[in-house]
Amino acid sequence: MHTVKEESCIYKFTVKHLLISAQCVVGIIVFLFVWKTISGNGLKKDAAANEAAIKTQAKAKLIENSQRQLKLLAKPYTWAVRTALQQANGSLVNEYANDIVKEKNVVSVMLVDTKNIIISSTNKKYEGKDYLTVGAAYYLSVDSAVVNKVNDSLLVLASPVMSFNSKLGTLIFLYAVPPPVFTAPVKAD
Repeated sequence: MHTVKEESCIYKFTVKHLLISAQCVVGIIVFLFVWKTISGNGLKKDAAANEAAIKTQAKAKLIENSQRQLKLLAKPYTWAVRTALQQANGSLVNEYANDIVKEKNVVSVMLVDTKNIIISSTNKKYEGKDYLTVGAAYYLSVDSAVVNKVNDSLLVLASPVMSFNSKLGTLIFLYAVPPPVFTAPVKAD
């Protein structure tokens, strides 16, 4: 049998170990909580950085696609305008411009002759004016369709209107790039 003194020592030894074990368990739990919190914040920062990069790439792709589509539009449109100019049918040129400016995001359409005079414009206050007072000379000297980015929301298409042996004018489009719409992902049930 154990004496009271021995039982007291065993009790103290057991309680002491129990307290140390409890402190270790609490310490491990606190450590794991702090570690998880810190690593979770890092994951959130990484996710936010990835999201920002994806949005930037999406905006760049949207602008790139808009530029490609405008270039595709330029060819048949300039052919139609060339035909109307060769037939001396200015009202048809205006009708084409007024029709195309109704399309979503097309801001304005101008036709500039070889003397830099705006002969047709969807914004009538520019008709008859020198293009150099409202736009850059660079666009009048292009020899094929070009699309330039003015900023993240505006593109300029310039395309020469050519007859078989001479330049008849230059077509200028202003196109507003639609802002990208990002939606939250839909979670599967």
